[in-house]
Amino acid sequence: MGRTARWFGAAAVAALGTGVLAAPALAYGERSKTEAGKGGQRWFNLGHAGLQLDEAGKAKDRFLKALELGHRPGATTYNVACSYARMGDGDRALEWLGKAREAGFEWAGHVRHDRDLDSLRGDPRFQDLLREARKQQHAGHGWRRWLDQWMEHEDADSEPGEDEGAEREY
Repeated sequence: MGRTARWFGAAAVAALGTGVLAAPALAYGERSKTEAGKGGQRWFNLGHAGLQLDEAGKAKDRFLKALELGHRPGATTYNVACSYARMGDGDRALEWLGKAREAGFEWAGHVRHDRDLDSLRGDPRFQDLLREARKQQHAGHGWRRWLDQWMEHEDADSEPGEDEGAEREY
């Protein structure tokens, strides 16, 4: 399969949010997975197509295949959780959210607003996760923590009232 065909498939799957391309992208992905091998990215894309088509069970199976192939373990595991949530299996969804965290997925910014997890919002265990996500976002982590510390240092170096509302040159 040529580079153009692979790009078209990825672009079509990426455009699924419109709903118009969901079925053609899924058909393309189903055909191309047998023609060009079984890469994890392809299974991952097919999983997203399944979610867009409200086929959460198929999506879960496709994400599991992508995970088996080692494709983006954190994000793929998170999407398995989303699939279970869309299937109405809250226990498995919460289990896989935990696995996504263990795999290093930065889920704190996702769980609060991801519509795929709406079926979990009434579950007290999910509410605990949301509280933890808020704490993580406020505490910062990785480069965000460094940036927060740098900004605090910058603020401490300025005189009270200095540069308020003014632009700085960097």
